[in-house]
Amino acid sequence: MKKIVFSVLMLSVLGVNVQAQDDPAANYKAAKKSLQRYFDSDQKETVELETARQKIDAAFKTDVLLSDPKKAVGALMTKAEIYTELGKLDEVNAMLAKTQKQAYEPKYNDVGAGALDAAAKLIGNANASKGDKKDAVKYMETAVVLANNAGIKQYEKKEYKAAYASFMSVLNAKKLADANGGSKILDTPEKAQEESYFAALTAYYAEMNPEALVLLTDLAKAGYKPAGNDAGVYNLLATIHTKNKDLDKALAVINEGRKVYPNDSGLLFSEINYYIGQNKLEALEGKLEEAIQKDPNNKSLHYVKGKMYDGLQETYYKDKKDAEAATAFGNAEKYYGTAVEKDPKYFDALYSYGALYYNRAAVLTQVMNKLGMSKAESKQYDELQAKVKDLFAKALPHFQAADAINPKDGNTLVALKEITAKQGDLAKSGEYKKRIEALMGK
Repeated sequence: MKKIVFSVLMLSVLGVNVQAQDDPAANYKAAKKSLQRYFDSDQKETVELETARQKIDAAFKTDVLLSDPKKAVGALMTKAEIYTELGKLDEVNAMLAKTQKQAYEPKYNDVGAGALDAAAKLIGNANASKGDKKDAVKYMETAVVLANNAGIKQYEKKEYKAAYASFMSVLNAKKLADANGGSKILDTPEKAQEESYFAALTAYYAEMNPEALVLLTDLAKAGYKPAGNDAGVYNLLATIHTKNKDLDKALAVINEGRKVYPNDSGLLFSEINYYIGQNKLEALEGKLEEAIQKDPNNKSLHYVKGKMYDGLQETYYKDKKDAEAATAFGNAEKYYGTAVEKDPKYFDALYSYGALYYNRAAVLTQVMNKLGMSKAESKQYDELQAKVKDLFAKALPHFQAADAINPKDGNTLVALKEITAKQGDLAKSGEYKKRIEALMGK
């Protein structure tokens, strides 16, 4: 009987210990003690600071402390202090590693945002005194540097969502600090706008388009110019609207941006891409020529202009506008040729150059097949046949050059198989056929 009672008592004691470990107030006190031991130690024992963080995090696992008017203020202050000290420790270790020419990976990237969160809750606490709030703003002034640095490192690692959260924590801290007597946080409009741009940029790369649009729209209204890219805000806005398939807004942003920055190449290219996407080819001619004047060595511009004329000549032929079609065809030849001159290994330009002749030959072949047996039609057939032969001969070297660059492009191989067959080179055509079959896994 006594043994049974003893066992029950043991269970009760164990229950008390578990409860003590989960007690927010006890964890808060333990965190304060560890923090003090860290400050008191000559060597600044890192383990004490890390223990302080573990304890304060455990204390805030629930909202018990926040609901206690007497303990909430002190606990939040302690959390802000612990987190800022961890951030400072990271910076010191990074500086030491740099002096020793060693790499250092930050251990506490989240502490800046954590300290800002604690300080924000402290400022919002009805029981906090003016002095408490003033201290909270001071912690914020340190923590925003930590959060901003973390955001930059996260951006460099392409951790865009985390970077966005870091930059936004700085912006939110500024609003809160300014509402409580002002601070040194982003103390000029230029600094605040730069931080907003970083937040917008990371939101864009994280595909958080709604968040990016809010920030970018405000920056456009403020006339913000990113360093080295004056019209960067407008370019991003246009890109996001295009991705959202809101093309009217995209064009409106492009037009607005071009009024402010008429010489910006990025906006000009955005406008060109808009018209290409809308298949408004005739509107492109002047835009592309303007772009080429600004950047004459840009092979892509010459290629795109060739594609524009290529599309126009097909439209004109269908509409039986033979003179306009012939002019557009000649211009397509010209600009594809220029693109290839600027880069002889430009696959897209080489393929399109060959396809220009090949497709025209295919159209003429269809016309030939519809002709009758009259003398006049026979004569026309012979004339068309000569043209088709000439077109295939012109297409062949461009497809061969494209094949040399990308031997696994199926479309190129099909064109080469058909042309060599038409030219009577059945052996060569057979080789291309085998390559096509191998490519298709047959």
